[in-house]
Amino acid sequence: MAVITFRIPETLKEKLKEHSDINWSEFVREAIAKKIELEERKEAAAQVDRIKRSIEPVQKGQIDRWVKEDRKR
Repeated sequence: MAVITFRIPETLKEKLKEHSDINWSEFVREAIAKKIELEERKEAAAQVDRIKRSIEPVQKGQIDRWVKEDRKR
């Protein structure tokens, strides 16, 4: 497992010590994982939107024609 370091204000560090029953490392790992998942979902949604804008809409009745063509095969 990799180790990362970051700085927090001394007052916040003291408050963390007051809640020593909490596994802060695990909490931070989960928070980072959730944030990454959220960002990846946003990126995927943006990509879907870009793809949708690049595709021409299907003309009215086109799906019926495709189904009929497929049935003839």
